[in-house]
Amino acid sequence: MFYQAANGKEALGRFVGVCENKGDALTYWVLTDDTQQVIARSAVRTALDPSRPNLRLSAPASDGGEFSSDPLKIATAAELLYPHVDPSDVQLPRFSPDDLLKRSFVRELDDGQKVRATVVRKILDKEAEDHQNIKFLLEIGEGGFDEIIGYGELSQIFSDLHDAEAAAEDRAWVYKAILDHQGPLRPGDPRYKGSSWNVLIQWEDGTETWEPLDTLRKDDPVACTDYAIKHGLLNTEGWKSFRRLAKNRKKLQRMINQARMKSERHGPIYQFGVRVPRNYKEAIELDKANGNTKWKDAINLETTQLFEYDVFEDRGKAPRTKPPSGYKKIRLHFVFAVKHDLRHKARLVAGGHLTPGNNVDSFSGVVSLKSMRIAILIGEMNGLNSMVGDVGNAYLEAYTKERVYIVAGPEFGELEGHILIIVKALYGLRTSGARYHEKFADTMRDMGFTQCKADADVWMRDAGNVWEYVCVYVDDLYAIMKEPQLFFDELTTKYKYKLKGVGKPTYHLGGDFFRDPDGTFAWGCETYIKKIVSNYKTMFGEDPKEYKTPLESGDHPELDTSPEITDPAEMKKYQSIIGALQWAI
Repeated sequence: MFYQAANGKEALGRFVGVCENKGDALTYWVLTDDTQQVIARSAVRTALDPSRPNLRLSAPASDGGEFSSDPLKIATAAELLYPHVDPSDVQLPRFSPDDLLKRSFVRELDDGQKVRATVVRKILDKEAEDHQNIKFLLEIGEGGFDEIIGYGELSQIFSDLHDAEAAAEDRAWVYKAILDHQGPLRPGDPRYKGSSWNVLIQWEDGTETWEPLDTLRKDDPVACTDYAIKHGLLNTEGWKSFRRLAKNRKKLQRMINQARMKSERHGPIYQFGVRVPRNYKEAIELDKANGNTKWKDAINLETTQLFEYDVFEDRGKAPRTKPPSGYKKIRLHFVFAVKHDLRHKARLVAGGHLTPGNNVDSFSGVVSLKSMRIAILIGEMNGLNSMVGDVGNAYLEAYTKERVYIVAGPEFGELEGHILIIVKALYGLRTSGARYHEKFADTMRDMGFTQCKADADVWMRDAGNVWEYVCVYVDDLYAIMKEPQLFFDELTTKYKYKLKGVGKPTYHLGGDFFRDPDGTFAWGCETYIKKIVSNYKTMFGEDPKEYKTPLESGDHPELDTSPEITDPAEMKKYQSIIGALQWAI
């Protein structure tokens, strides 16, 4: 079989048996071909399936049957993709071939001209049977010529674009809209500001000022062109320069949509009426403007907790200390939020997008609501008690297998400039969810629980005349037992988990838990629906219409001819509402 080695490469091994006391349910003992050691692995696959060849082997097995056990024949995918390049200089493909279809990017031609290129389709030929040799057809320009490009090169292009976007500094988008115009103006006019036309700008704080058109023309010609089209100004002196952009309406609309998305991405965010910063620098600036240290205190609390969990290993200050061999440098950033009680929260998140993509063994499982409902029903029928709780800083309970480090920034105080190796499963790393899932799975087995075969995130334990259950949704726990308090006490005292919100279930995973007047245990969504209505008011500025039936009288949704949404901002709103309604149901 093939298994994932510690360095992230696929290696050869032999199946020994099922690993019953380590990791998840589908974990196996593997005898490694190179070291002859037995190790536990959950990410494995057969080496005998001809339809799924091992692309890391430089040549097929010499005997034509069993795979070769010679470790010297193992090659990396980078060596196969780039045979004339040092493998250490390239990354493994971050995108699957299907992920690249229909994407667009800017392609620079031989004459220096930059045009838009769109990935139209995969080219299927005999070579494409090898996953890495797939080629793609690009459409260059607006209905121009075509180009054929290899999978490796195309994947690298989008990887570079992805990293460039992530590394770009936040830009300030300080105005919201152009409301009006005045002109033509001449020098001597008190309204003249160096341009023959002024435009009325609405700023992010709601104020409005007249600004010269020539200034805005340089900063945002797309918005100016859109305004000129809507107000019939393209043939007016002072506005004619925008006709070139207006010629290609399809391209202009795309640029307008991109500008709106950037405006949303970089515009101010408010939660419960409080301005939320986007990064560390903005958090410090908001504290100065507000005359307090609430965001700074939240940052200090987060970094203090990280060191309490021994998340980092300090290797000394750069450049005197060199980065450890085999480790990749990544970045960290803060995610800020304001809670319903106006508490300011900051969480330090790793830039997991900077590490090679690998979806194998990366996520934490979650219990299905259907399984949870069945477990609660069984508990009620057997007279068991229910309690809920969640694990604080859950991911930091586990160790990461990723080899990454950071150079500490100013938020680390005296450690600024130090090389810090990340040793715990920090939020944002690709595999942190899986590492915590493995850690908690080991804890549950040690407490005598086994996984339900129908749902791996329902844990069961024989309690004599009845079975007890724990439903796990990442770090949210719902215990159904004779004495659930003892279960949570043991997690705290013996296994040192830091638990929060332990008590009788009243609100859990978006649902209300209560007993009807006759004592029947009930699960509803009244609180969640109130939140949906509140969010609807925030998005649309009005209450949703009330209906007494699922469908309005005379409504035929199967005959709907309303236009599709094209505005990315409106798409997000629609998806948000649909997702919330699905969860409520």
